[in-house]
Amino acid sequence: MINKNDEIFDIVEKYPQAENIFRSYDAIADCCILCTHLFDTIDLLSKKYNINIDILLKQLNSL
Repeated sequence: MINKNDEIFDIVEKYPQAENIFRSYDAIADCCILCTHLFDTIDLLSKKYNINIDILLKQLNSL
């Protein structure tokens, strides 16, 4: 199960299809999340860009 303390790199490494989920948030972040935040946690990413962490975790855990 993916949680808020997991790093984006680890998630994408284990679940390659998560890349599409992160890319769907690029417009909100106004940057390529996988290019600039690969070693951030889900928690840090969601706080930095005001992303609803519950929705993001639900999407990731549905993989």
